[in-house]
Amino acid sequence: MLAINDRVETLLATLEGRDARYGSAHALMLRGALIALDDAENPDRIAQSAHSMRELLDKLPTQYSGAPVHAHPKDLKDHLETIVKPFARLREVATEMTVDPFSDSVPSSVRVAVFEAIESVELARASEPNRHSRREQFLASVDSIGVFAPKAGEDPRLESWARVESKFQRIAHHNTVPTEEQFVALLIEAIELLSVILAPPTAATVQLLDEIIREGEKNG
Repeated sequence: MLAINDRVETLLATLEGRDARYGSAHALMLRGALIALDDAENPDRIAQSAHSMRELLDKLPTQYSGAPVHAHPKDLKDHLETIVKPFARLREVATEMTVDPFSDSVPSSVRVAVFEAIESVELARASEPNRHSRREQFLASVDSIGVFAPKAGEDPRLESWARVESKFQRIAHHNTVPTEEQFVALLIEAIELLSVILAPPTAATVQLLDEIIREGEKNG
């Protein structure tokens, strides 16, 4: 089992503070992971704990001021209307169609509505950053003084984040079955990585990041 030590409590407190500010539930995800792992009666506890950790690592970059995809519930209506309005117009002007909607035999108003609907969806898809970009922008947002900014090449935290999240995903989907010892080691690595990312940067956190990266490289 993973003991609730000072580092875990500090990370939970940090996440709770962010949750209160952004309306997210990241601290609950971490607590859920710890509770699931601690449930000795649950035969699927490792996979369920991994699922909570994977969700935490996946959702964290979308919940902060200026996030590339800030999916706060109160904003969802605006996001949906951007996509729905062209389709609503299409529904109003279209009748039962038995031909290609792009055919010249279709009224021009219908063709225009179809093109607008497709364009809106494609623009929405193109504007949504991938996981790597979300993580990158998130790291930039928390590095207020740029202490972790890499002098050349890619930020090593991105590789660590992607590797740890990928491992949790494989475990959550039952594609990998680690021993409890292996899973606890992975959980500790994730907690330490998040602590480094979210804590105020100091020489100690820089040193800890180096240790996390070296340990990850050894474990593959």
